[in-house]
Amino acid sequence: MIELELWRPDWGYWDEFGDFVGPSEDDAPAAVSAPITSEVLRRIPLGQIVARAQAELADQSWKTRA
Repeated sequence: MIELELWRPDWGYWDEFGDFVGPSEDDAPAAVSAPITSEVLRRIPLGQIVARAQAELADQSWKTRA
């Protein structure tokens, strides 16, 4: 995996008229980002992230709050 979509320097969106809305021409060019390597991806604790998300979703204590 060379690059994640998160690091794209040219983010934008299509408006309701079909026009692309992105960075203005006056904006400074974005710095080139370093590629995301497999080593970096291995260091992300996905198991912990998923476990915490599942615990938050399973927590039903909000139902008893007044």
